[in-house]
Parts: sequence; C-alpha cells; structure tokens
Amino acid sequence: MGVSSATFEGHARLSPLAIRQISWSGLGLFSMMFAFAVDYRELERLGYFFYAITLLLLLLVPILGSFGGGARRWINWAPFRCSRQN
Repeated sequence: MGVSSATFEGHARLSPLAIRQISWSGLGLFSMMFAFAVDYRELERLGYFFYAITLLLLLLVPILGSFGGGARRWINWAPFRCSRQN
C-alpha cells in the first residue's frame, strides 16, 4: 500500500510505477523460491560450466561490447542491457 499511495495520480487505480514495483517484487519472490528449491550440490557440480561461460563472455567484451565513457564495457544483448541507464 505504501507504493500505491506514494505514486497515486488521482485517476488510475495503480500507477505504472506501482505496477512495475509489484512486478519486480514478484520476480524477486519467484527467484528466491527457486533458489531455495535448488540443491546447492547440483550448482557445485555445474560450477565449471558456469565458470567457462563467464570466461567466454569476458573474452567477448572487446569484440561485442559497446562504448561508454571512452571505454568498451558492456555487451548489449536483446533482452538484457548490462549498463547504467542515464
């Protein structure tokens, strides 16, 4: 209710900011439940795979990365943008 009253515009039931906050809260709750459901030993078994993917992405930054502030920093990939929005 705090988000709704802080973003109340007078005519709509919920403002777009409140809907976005509720959506991200739901996604966070789902992610938390998923993290609790996964056995950590399975993640340990897949550790080398995640490490290899991370190294591959790191090596792709000079090739696919975009420029920001005079440096090549981020890989912009369709659904994800790993950079700060101004």
